[in-house]
Amino acid sequence: MKKLYAIFLLILMSLTAQAHQPDLSMLMIYQNADGKYFLQLSSSLVAFESMVDYKYGKNSYKTPEEFKGLFIKLFQERFSMESNNQNEMSFGNTKVMLGHETKLIAEVLNMPKDSYSIQIRNDIFKEMPQNQCILIFTGEKLPKQQFILSKENNNEIKLKLENGKWSLENYEKINRVDLKIILSIVLALVLLIGTIIFLKNTKTKVLNFNN
Repeated sequence: MKKLYAIFLLILMSLTAQAHQPDLSMLMIYQNADGKYFLQLSSSLVAFESMVDYKYGKNSYKTPEEFKGLFIKLFQERFSMESNNQNEMSFGNTKVMLGHETKLIAEVLNMPKDSYSIQIRNDIFKEMPQNQCILIFTGEKLPKQQFILSKENNNEIKLKLENGKWSLENYEKINRVDLKIILSIVLALVLLIGTIIFLKNTKTKVLNFNN
């Protein structure tokens, strides 16, 4: 049983590492109870550090606060949202929360009351070899749907609100989570089931030998 527990922990650690891979990020656009709109960009600390080092140099900061300031600058330079094909949205109260999973949170200041289309461009992690950003909408006036920004669509997506749902105007919709994560989970389950069967067979052989 102890061996099984140890193996399960190793598998869990492997899955956690896969979920926090540097080339995978998540962008959530949501509405709070007060009706204000926010965006949250999260990824591994390694990903945040890699892009700041690439853009501004490894010696460009000496303190966590300087690092946060540089990433906010990177966000301002490389991220954009437009609504209804004309209104470029601005952001305020932007902050970075450091941790194993690092987050940037910003308030969307001028989200239109009636937003019929949204165009998002996220070039923050574009130098990552296989970067993928999972985009999630949630809110009273934002249908809960998921999309993916990647090199396949130039890290840009244009959505139109039709019949209470977002529809893609120029890009193929991807209704899946990152394929590598799915494969990792499947592999982990196969290993776990195989380990259980192996341990049961081993225990049975020992019992038969003793009898």
